[in-house]
Amino acid sequence: MAPGDVNRLRDFTLLDYSVTATADVAKGDIVTLKAGRKWQSGDGGPYGVATRATSSGVDLKGRVLIDGVVAVLCSKTVTVQTYVKPASSTQVHTGVTGLTDVLGESMIAGTDGTEIDVELE
Repeated sequence: MAPGDVNRLRDFTLLDYSVTATADVAKGDIVTLKAGRKWQSGDGGPYGVATRATSSGVDLKGRVLIDGVVAVLCSKTVTVQTYVKPASSTQVHTGVTGLTDVLGESMIAGTDGTEIDVELE
């Protein structure tokens, strides 16, 4: 799988309400749903992961995974069954400090720059 690919062997939910993209979003980007753009430092959840590229001004409905298993990249070492949060618009790491920080739970271990599967919650 590549970043933004959904594990379709498990149940999943795509964003089912309208959120207009306020900036271009690439497949695999971590999306801040309140802002309608890829994650930026200081953003809080809820989050999703883009499953398709979307241009600014286009509706993100059906284009962002909000529940299910999706591939993302690590920015640091992540162990199995660890809660992860955004580290950049395309990478995750551990160090969750509150419920609004959580993107999901790692399904496999990974190191900096490697791809892992994360179950979004």
